[in-house]
Amino acid sequence: MAPGKGKFSITDLLNSKSNTTQDIDVDISETTGAGNDFKVDLISVNNLEPSEDNFYSVEDVADLKDSIELLGVQQNLTVKPIIGTDKYKVIAGHRRRLASLQLVGEGKEQFELVPCRVETSLDEIKEKIMLIYTNSTTRQLSDWEKVEQLAQLKELLKEYKKNHDLPGRVRELLAEALNVSVTQVGRIESINNNLVPEFKDELKESNISFSTAAELSRLPVEDQKVVYEQHKESGTTTISNVKAKSAAERQEIIPAEKITVIKITYRERKMIDGASNYIRGVLVHAIKKTPTMKQEFEESIKKLSLIEQYLEVE
Repeated sequence: MAPGKGKFSITDLLNSKSNTTQDIDVDISETTGAGNDFKVDLISVNNLEPSEDNFYSVEDVADLKDSIELLGVQQNLTVKPIIGTDKYKVIAGHRRRLASLQLVGEGKEQFELVPCRVETSLDEIKEKIMLIYTNSTTRQLSDWEKVEQLAQLKELLKEYKKNHDLPGRVRELLAEALNVSVTQVGRIESINNNLVPEFKDELKESNISFSTAAELSRLPVEDQKVVYEQHKESGTTTISNVKAKSAAERQEIIPAEKITVIKITYRERKMIDGASNYIRGVLVHAIKKTPTMKQEFEESIKKLSLIEQYLEVE
């Protein structure tokens, strides 16, 4: 059933009213959730296979393993039967699966059976959307995971929208689905579309921050490569370094032989001075009201002064 008009809901799209990561507080042998066609069963962790579509990190499960050893698995995994076998593909719960496997590997066989919500009616697109949605809402993500999940969810929603009614544009759908602002979606898309591969690798390894990556993505490719060479030498790149580079690029250096001085009358000069002073006043006011744009506004004032240099009164 397609979501109704109004605010977009991934849970509507997945045709599930309950939280897919709810705590286990019912008899796991019973069908749970009113009107939902799924069960929560105990399944051997040895029969669970990780999804090949999972791009989220499953490293460092030591704390989770300790928690499971103390309290058991507190949230059910979400799995889908693998046709023709007795195994299941994990859609949500890859870290819980790995932690339980490690416990069993240490001889603690009481952790072999894990509670799993068994999904039987998900098509391929919905399965991938659920994988992203459950990870995006239940764990702390790295900057790279945020970038990658948006890129994949964007393609999935575009594909789903071809044959289903979804309210709003894709960017708005992404913002609703991942619980971020439309502006943040735009920044992530800029990283996906414009950041050079070298810096994408650095973001993946957490060697640069998300803000630095977003600022870098605004630079031309050639300038990003220059910054990357400097990054390799220094081992670090900060947003202030990138903004300085960006500001330098916005300063047009014109060879003297190409400069043309425009002859204007005294009256025209007075009119231009009046307009320039007005624009400066607006920019100064904007700097006070919008501190985050301070550097951009100051650069505009400098460019205004640069233009005025080439206006000569006859």
